[in-house]
Amino acid sequence: MSSRTRALVTIVATLTLIVGAGAAAADDPPKVQEQFLIEVPPGQRLVVTPSFSAGFENEIIVTVHQNGHVAARMSNFGERGVWRSPPNTTDAVLVYRITSRHRAARSSWIANQGTRRRVKKPDGSFVERCAFEDSTDGDYDDAVAELRFEPAVPGSR
Repeated sequence: MSSRTRALVTIVATLTLIVGAGAAAADDPPKVQEQFLIEVPPGQRLVVTPSFSAGFENEIIVTVHQNGHVAARMSNFGERGVWRSPPNTTDAVLVYRITSRHRAARSSWIANQGTRRRVKKPDGSFVERCAFEDSTDGDYDDAVAELRFEPAVPGSR
């Protein structure tokens, strides 16, 4: 099994563990929660591409699950670039936690509710999306973290 296939199997297994047992049909509404755990297999790195569609200040936070270290912050009012984790050069799975929060006019931060889905892109490839809601309209596009894996060493599989 290639590293890419293992990464996909890992993210699907993690999705099943976090969202609930069994596979949900594409039309089933995803379960809502505040955080998502992402497993990065050996030989891979996690790539997080943020997007925002919100009037409030929104932030996506990537934390190292094992020690709580904040690895990245991406915001519609600040840093918006793609974040790549360090390569996982260990023999163990590394776990990151993805969360989001918002605030209005520099008030206190409030945790966003989120959903996680596997989405087919126009080119036929699939990505995982952690999508967060900062209000009551239920569109879950206020802060979105698109997740994919790439080999830790460019050009390898």
